[in-house]
Amino acid sequence: MKKTNYYIIGIIVLLLVTLCGSGSISKEDINKVKNISYDDIVISLSNIINNFLYEYDYYTVSNLEFVEDKLAIDNTNEVKKFNNIKILLDIEVDLEKDSNDLKKDMTMAEKYKFFNELAKNTNKDLLDILHKESPIAYSKVGRVETSYIDTKNKLKYSSNINNSRDSQTMITLRNEESEGEKLILEAIFDYIRECKENYELKRFGTDNNKLIIEFDLYTVDDIHNQEIEKTSNGLFELIMENENTNRYIEEQEVKSIKVIFNKETNDMEPIIFEKEI
Repeated sequence: MKKTNYYIIGIIVLLLVTLCGSGSISKEDINKVKNISYDDIVISLSNIINNFLYEYDYYTVSNLEFVEDKLAIDNTNEVKKFNNIKILLDIEVDLEKDSNDLKKDMTMAEKYKFFNELAKNTNKDLLDILHKESPIAYSKVGRVETSYIDTKNKLKYSSNINNSRDSQTMITLRNEESEGEKLILEAIFDYIRECKENYELKRFGTDNNKLIIEFDLYTVDDIHNQEIEKTSNGLFELIMENENTNRYIEEQEVKSIKVIFNKETNDMEPIIFEKEI
């Protein structure tokens, strides 16, 4: 018999609690987080997720993906994110198998409320067990997107959880691949500091011999294309003329620099500037 579990657990998702202790992170734990491989993270967390959900008759995992973005930036602390993995989890729900608490004469409104509470509480339990059973692997996760879908009753519950970390942890575990990448990132943040309220640096790094510098734009109506182009040209000059950044370009065999400005709404095309080296 698989278990039925609906009680509400009062939890606070304290991420990295086992790593941070009283505010400091031991060298041993820093090395564990830095050295754990992507494959080990996927194996560890996949096993926990599948084993947890297998205990419930009415849940079936229809999709489980891990997405790593090695270019992800923490704009607040001005570092590359160490917690750059996103989990995408889709769960099929069969309420009819939940015979203990589901009443046959429930109205659709009652079913909707019941379904939401069930999914919400399960999601809390799942996040809690991920944190408790594999804290090192889970510390590398920055976002968990979960969908619970009951196709028969046309019900859906979605949860998007960002795993926020304190500044000390983000800076201690900053994820630049080299000293050169760190220096060029710091130079970019210095360059955009005066207008940082207008756009947020989201991604930075090399991909297929391209140096990607990607921003999210805010207050689009107040920012003219001419100003954006001026910023991108300034970044081109900064990267090409600075000795440290120029060395990084050579080391990474960069062939072109691509500056991207994403607008506030998804239906608006990004503004892209690209320069060959």
